Amino acid sequence: AGVEKFKESGADYIIAIGGGSAMDCAKAVAIIINNPEFSDVRSLEGVADTKNKCVPIIAVATTAGTAAEVTINYVITDAQKNRKFVCVDPHDMPIVAIVDPGMMMTMSKELTAATGMDALTHAIEGFTTKAAWEMTDMFHLKAIELIAKYLRKAVENDKEAKEKMALASYLAGMGFSNVGLGIVHSMAHPLGAFYGTPHGVANAIILPTVMEYNAEYTGEKFREIAKAFGIKHTRKMTPEEYRKAAVGAVRQLAHDVDIPENLKGIMDIKDLDFIAESALNDVCTGGNPRDTNLEEIKELYKKLEEKYQNKYLIPEAKKCKIGGYIPCTYEPNPDDTTFSQYESNINDMNLVLCYFDLKNKELFKISDANNSESVYWGITARSFKEAENGRFFCPSQVVWAR
Repeated sequence: AGVEKFKESGADYIIAIGGGSAMDCAKAVAIIINNPEFSDVRSLEGVADTKNKCVPIIAVATTAGTAAEVTINYVITDAQKNRKFVCVDPHDMPIVAIVDPGMMMTMSKELTAATGMDALTHAIEGFTTKAAWEMTDMFHLKAIELIAKYLRKAVENDKEAKEKMALASYLAGMGFSNVGLGIVHSMAHPLGAFYGTPHGVANAIILPTVMEYNAEYTGEKFREIAKAFGIKHTRKMTPEEYRKAAVGAVRQLAHDVDIPENLKGIMDIKDLDFIAESALNDVCTGGNPRDTNLEEIKELYKKLEEKYQNKYLIPEAKKCKIGGYIPCTYEPNPDDTTFSQYESNINDMNLVLCYFDLKNKELFKISDANNSESVYWGITARSFKEAENGRFFCPSQVVWAR
């Protein structure tokens, strides 16, 4: 229908205004107009051998997440087969990309969170994909740093934060468009096609679990991710510590912007075979740093469908005024033999965090150790006063408790 409307209008170019879906649709229409042998959009799946550049597109982004305005990718939903498929074609690039944060100020909190986590997924997957290299790493690390710093504030409609998120989305797009993505996207696409799950929400739920799955195949990349999230002393950490720190920081960000923590109520386990096979066959799968197979993807979906993806993060937490972060309780980890958080509370808005030394059976208040160094989960860190807004990072979670 879009192709016919364009021809009837006598237009010279297409103006695509919207989020990823609107711009992706424009790309498909523009490609088919100048490459009529691909009139069936399904024939464009993967890397199609188109000969001609698409009709000129001016892309105006209204969300900060997909970066479709600067990428060679577009995603189409096949409603008949309940699937999404990815098309990769350098001929579909818009000739002009307008990234104006003013166009994004009316996004709801939910949309800001979902699209922001989509941008984070682009940055992390692009940073760790098999094809990643120094130039794209530069884009991706800066995007991760901006998202870690500004997404929480953007969800609260802070103007500066939304501007920074627009930049972060753009940078991530400039990166991953050159090197591809991984199985977070592969696994998210079937959820969107089959259940209508917003793409950014699906990515955000899946991302930490796939990061754990890929961790040993990413070299020191997770150290850089943890550092981009503001985690201190990453150079002193072991690979296990900085990988846990990176995953924990991503999980906490998703939690802070009210992303569901698992696929409970989203995916029906009876559809697992179809969903997993669709994910395995997705074009993004080839870029994953760890080679995978159908059974391993099924296991990842099963893990994500469990009632609580993170058994230590208690979901009844409420937002507090301190720094705008979400306080939560943190249950002692039975697998840890050294330290475990025991209790903390907020008295007159003064945070007191404690940990319990399982070896010596003693309770310590980290916030009382003004200038001394305290070791917690393998991280050497000054007391809470060192961290702006009283934030503290540990390999498993960023935690507030009361």
